Amino acid sequence: CHTPQGWRNEDALALQAASDPQPEYATLNPYALPAPLAPELAAADVGVTLSLELIAQAFAQLRAQAEVVVVEGVGGWAAPLSARLDQADLVRALQLPVVLVVGVRLGCINHARLTAAAIAADGLQCIGWIANEIDPKMERVE
Repeated sequence: CHTPQGWRNEDALALQAASDPQPEYATLNPYALPAPLAPELAAADVGVTLSLELIAQAFAQLRAQAEVVVVEGVGGWAAPLSARLDQADLVRALQLPVVLVVGVRLGCINHARLTAAAIAADGLQCIGWIANEIDPKMERVE
């Protein structure tokens, strides 16, 4: 949503409100882009170049303030952050383990296995996965 302070992500605003201590919005979400697109495309639309350094600085600030910091990826594992950066670069820079979130629907097993293989091929560790039941009518969720 657009506010007098610029673009704000509603999920990030909810996380900010629920956090104690409450971080500055720009620390919690260094880039708020208006279009729901791959980060590289959304940033280009508004003339922004995503900086791994800025994200790492914000992460370091959050880490200093909180016991636990969870970083949500954006757009999927293979979605580029810029012409030179992808999710693996971000995970490496922040030295994070990966938890794969799988939207449970038709085709999710294939998608999850391909993503897990890509994470491993990037030399990173997937420490677990979460099944997100996005389709309540999906059969055989168990």
